[in-house]
Amino acid sequence: MGGTVERTGKSNHLDVLRRVGPFAGVALAALLTMAVPSADSPSDVRGAAIFLTIAMALCGLLLPWSRLPDGARVVLPLLFYVDVALLRHAEAGAASGLAPLVLLPVVWLALYGSRVQLTAALVLVVATLAGPIILIGGSLYPTTEWRRTILFLMIAPMIGFVIQGLVEKSRAQARSMSIVATAMRELPSDSDVRNGICNAVLEIGAADYCVLVEPDAENRLVSSAQAGFELDKVILTLDDEVSRVIVTFKSGIGRFVADAVGDPRVSRRLLEDTGAASVLYEPVLRGEECVGVLCVAWRRRVRSLRSSALEGVSLLAAEAGVAIERSDLVERVTELALTDALTGLSNRRSWDEALALEQERARRTGEPMCVAVIDLDHFKAFNDRFGHQAGDLMLKEASVAWRAQLRDVDTLARWGGEEFALLLPACPLVQAKGVLERLKLATPDGITFSAGIVRWDEHESAFQLMQRADAGLYSAKQSGRDRVST
Repeated sequence: MGGTVERTGKSNHLDVLRRVGPFAGVALAALLTMAVPSADSPSDVRGAAIFLTIAMALCGLLLPWSRLPDGARVVLPLLFYVDVALLRHAEAGAASGLAPLVLLPVVWLALYGSRVQLTAALVLVVATLAGPIILIGGSLYPTTEWRRTILFLMIAPMIGFVIQGLVEKSRAQARSMSIVATAMRELPSDSDVRNGICNAVLEIGAADYCVLVEPDAENRLVSSAQAGFELDKVILTLDDEVSRVIVTFKSGIGRFVADAVGDPRVSRRLLEDTGAASVLYEPVLRGEECVGVLCVAWRRRVRSLRSSALEGVSLLAAEAGVAIERSDLVERVTELALTDALTGLSNRRSWDEALALEQERARRTGEPMCVAVIDLDHFKAFNDRFGHQAGDLMLKEASVAWRAQLRDVDTLARWGGEEFALLLPACPLVQAKGVLERLKLATPDGITFSAGIVRWDEHESAFQLMQRADAGLYSAKQSGRDRVST
């Protein structure tokens, strides 16, 4: 902890030096020019200027600025105008040549302050340069100084607001890039990549709604994720040449619509459901191919998007294509790891996980749980007679027919070869046997099966449970096949 505090303190100290150092250096240089005072230099004013300069320098270096409110940080830049006024008055007034020092706080507040604080500095520029001409005048501040003062009053706002605009743009770009980088860093580990992209777009563009649409197998664009509002599924046909979404998808070129209400190509449903006033359509590209469109909406009228926001959304959309492809591949690999490639049913690994979970649930709730082992009758002879392709087709057809008869909570897995395992949670043995009878009726013509079915006794292991079910299957086969043994 001590090391952390030390590094933080050192960092704050260096930050203060970086911010204040250049301005303090210029002020010190101005002070050094007063080392040899002129004959008519007021000693009391000169002493006050020296004291104030030294006091401001010490405050800038020693005060704990990180613990002070943000408003306190502008006190020294604004107080610097008093120092400039004293320095000028101690060195022959307008003839001292120290008037350019009034630009230092303007530049500092343009870099580190707010627009209000910068405006306050510009007001003090007027007071510092014009005040002595009005209040003192004479040979120290002749009326000829008005020309120089007016030039300063024209240049100072230009310098201040231009610098501040560039700083704000730079910060906005840095913020957008940070959000994009964070989003892309988190997306690979995010199971819901598409919604993560939509949320990141909202943050980058300070928008109210974002929807991602992607093509489906039926030649349509369908919403796959959204953020900001919960709307019904968006479905668009690719034949609609009028829709902005379709145009963006086909062209791969994004477009910002400031007046969404007045654009006939903007979806009326989007406007009504979200209250959108401005909309951005950004294509999601994968190489040269457009694989989706991000529709970003603002409920307030946005005359023009900041370049940083537009660049951030464009960059995120470009990375989104790769992230979505990667997510889909991971999902597919995971699915293949848990699914039998031939039948599409759960495989042995997936079965073991499902059985363990259901045993734990049944133990906790006390509900009955049954397991069956099913074996297609005479499958080897069928393969020998009609070939393995016909055998594979039989397995597929039987799997589809059986799956249609089961509940969503039931698990049907290919146990191996022509054997299948069936898990029936919250199902008594009598009902479980009825389920198997329905499966027998649904089995494609010419195919029969034998099965052994058992109820878990709440104590035996998964291995022992499957052994009992397998013994029931063996009994059914020994009894003549095409039957269920309990």
